[in-house]
Amino acid sequence: MPNIECNSDTSTTKSNIILINFSSRVEKGNSYSISQYIKEKLNIYNKNITVKQFNFYNLNVNKCGVCDYQCFKNTNDCPVLKDDIKSIYEEIINSNLCIYIIPIYSDYPCSNFFLFRERSQCIFSNENIYEQYLKVNKRFIIIGNTGIEQTMMILKNDFKDTFSSNLITNVKSIDVGEKSTRGNLITYNKISEQVDYLLKDIFKVLENK
Repeated sequence: MPNIECNSDTSTTKSNIILINFSSRVEKGNSYSISQYIKEKLNIYNKNITVKQFNFYNLNVNKCGVCDYQCFKNTNDCPVLKDDIKSIYEEIINSNLCIYIIPIYSDYPCSNFFLFRERSQCIFSNENIYEQYLKVNKRFIIIGNTGIEQTMMILKNDFKDTFSSNLITNVKSIDVGEKSTRGNLITYNKISEQVDYLLKDIFKVLENK
């Protein structure tokens, strides 16, 4: 199994928050601008919060394939295990809260999110690691006008009883009469108010950790 380092205590005075931007659009899209907005707000709220951001376009995460299902026998034999996937899951497991920012394309989560899920086969062959992953507080920002029902079904399957619809903030360009490709949704009051409401919820979680 992969050697995932798990801290025994994540309830220290210092809060660690992980932000994962699953979009492939480089620093111009809604996923990136919303993630920057969240980082700024969190840092203003409490200087003891450490926010680590992962932009999927900067990560080296290989797809599954060109193998003989080694992960079903010995996960360390996975031919692509030395990319960034192990460190991402390790950061999540050792965090107080993880925020997933997922754009919807063609009525389903973007392919980067599916890649992230697919590669969990190696990581979660260790049931203990999977249980620790489930216990981490999570929030989801889903960017898309359609496909929210399908996305929620996928998230429910992934996170089991730890998932509920109130963990989701659904950002829709149609709500502000804008084209999502312009990447400026966070500049609209309706959208920033949605994200601010999510942040209030996150602050409560951090206060009670």
